[in-house]
Amino acid sequence: MKDARVQVMGIDAGGTMTDTFFVKENGSFVVGKAQSNPEDESLAIYNSSQDALSHWQSDVSKVYPELVTCVYSGTAMLNRVVQRRGMEVGLICNKGFEQMHSMGRALQSYLGYALEERLHINTHKYDDPLIPLKRIRGVTERTDVKGQVVIPVRQEEVKVAVKELLEAGAKAIVICLLQSHKNAESERVVRDIALKEIEKLGKNIPVFASVDYYPQRKES
Repeated sequence: MKDARVQVMGIDAGGTMTDTFFVKENGSFVVGKAQSNPEDESLAIYNSSQDALSHWQSDVSKVYPELVTCVYSGTAMLNRVVQRRGMEVGLICNKGFEQMHSMGRALQSYLGYALEERLHINTHKYDDPLIPLKRIRGVTERTDVKGQVVIPVRQEEVKVAVKELLEAGAKAIVICLLQSHKNAESERVVRDIALKEIEKLGKNIPVFASVDYYPQRKES
């Protein structure tokens, strides 16, 4: 199986070095290493990938499109989350769900507590949300559990939301709407409007729709 495809990529992004691990469908593997770059983690991943694939006389332009799955781990991302030192992100969600993010899935508010402390909500402790409420905006839209759009996106609300998020200091905008894993249409409408509004306002920041990356069920 000399021409076996590369199917799996593993990434371990540490504070000093970034390692990448590639596995072919026949089980053979190779490992690469490069200096970490906290300012642009993608550069470290790219350099590490090139280092690994050079052992197979290949490169990322050929291998990345072949990948079936990619697993990320490492202290670089964990440090950003724990220390709250990541990019100042703005979130566009469904109207009425603006505080779902800060509530999370509730488990983290009582994990490790004794039973008597779990029973009383006033003993629960919530960490500061990754995105503060001042940088969260809701827009009218509803897609049902089967993926049918019941209420189309109110496009004027999206334009207002983008403007307000920019004024609130957002350096990137994330879009996460209910049931988008069943139907990507609404998120992509919001994404396209956001990109146009950002350009119209003379800004240049990235926009991330969850459906373009790893769409999953649940609100947070």
